[in-house]
Amino acid sequence: MQIIMNQYICFIALWCLIMNTYIVFSSSNVRALEQRDKKVMEKIIYFITAALVLGDLDTYMFAGMNEKWVYLNLEIVNYAMYLLKYLYLTIFTIFLMNESGRFVKIKKILLAVSILCGLIGIICISLPNVREEFFYISSDHYFYYGRYYGIIRVLILLDILVLLVALLLERKQYSKKTFYLYLGYACLLTATALFDYVIDTWYLQNMTIFFSSMIISVDHTIQVSDQWLNAKRELLISEYRASHDIMTGLWNKTSGVDQIRNCLENMSEGDMAVLGFMDIDNFKSVNDTYGHETGDFWIREVASALQEMCGPSDIACRYGGDEYILFLQNIGNLDDLTERIEGFRKKVHDKAAEREQDVHCSIGLYQVKGAGKKLAECVIIADGLLYQAKKNGKDTYVIG
Repeated sequence: MQIIMNQYICFIALWCLIMNTYIVFSSSNVRALEQRDKKVMEKIIYFITAALVLGDLDTYMFAGMNEKWVYLNLEIVNYAMYLLKYLYLTIFTIFLMNESGRFVKIKKILLAVSILCGLIGIICISLPNVREEFFYISSDHYFYYGRYYGIIRVLILLDILVLLVALLLERKQYSKKTFYLYLGYACLLTATALFDYVIDTWYLQNMTIFFSSMIISVDHTIQVSDQWLNAKRELLISEYRASHDIMTGLWNKTSGVDQIRNCLENMSEGDMAVLGFMDIDNFKSVNDTYGHETGDFWIREVASALQEMCGPSDIACRYGGDEYILFLQNIGNLDDLTERIEGFRKKVHDKAAEREQDVHCSIGLYQVKGAGKKLAECVIIADGLLYQAKKNGKDTYVIG
């Protein structure tokens, strides 16, 4: 039975040595390996974590049983679990090394240390005459640590610290959520390795490793969620830019006119609204006197005053240049309209006085009553009222 067990152990050791050798040669370019094999690494990590949990269950279930095959089973299973743990730590370290070209030399050193720890650990527990100095299965079929088991602890701790350093080097390559997710896991793994010097945390350590599969899945969920939110945000931004004037935040001409047209079509007999057409007086002179930056400021400032004047059901849009069109609904009476317009004019006047600049607006306001009004007709009438306000000396409004 001992000969058969040694044959199995030699086979598993050879397989792990081949895997580590493959990692040594294929990871000479960390970036290329990450891009090509990350999905494969995830599957290997899932497999290893599942195998470690199954190994723990096997040890719990069969330890202490008097069957002859139990000794061979426990010896091979526990040996394989150590090999898988070394392999896991190396692969997870590479998995965390992202696409960054930063710290390439340091990452290669860290990877070499991780692989070296794994190779030393494999050699220590693979030699038939030495293995029992690290761990052994007693005659009553229980797992015990050997007198040199501290070397195994040091190698595992060093491997975990390499993983932690690799993660810290790559912190700028991850989102904050992902980085802190992996950092918390790495710290927990480090804690289990440190506490192993005080109490036996073997099973806790294996369970912590098992959580890495869950963490990768959670990370994927976070990434998918973030991608969906970003796509939704981009869609909203795209829709906003398609319907709004970027400089002022008002509706642009196309969207604003379409909404006003719909409102006119939905008006019934007895309804009343006001279509306003306005611009900044002598705007070319404002640009020539104060500069185009000041002109842009006033375009935004007038738009802001219009937004404050408009209610939830009202519409204000930038018609073009320094021209604006507005549609005021739910106007109770002429006094209500006058009060709102005067409030708008006061804001513009106060800001002009504050900046010591001669800036003001003229407005033509057409009272739309009843159904069946066409937008083009209303705009022509409002534009005529605006022209009349200009003839009256500007800085005023005309209601018709």
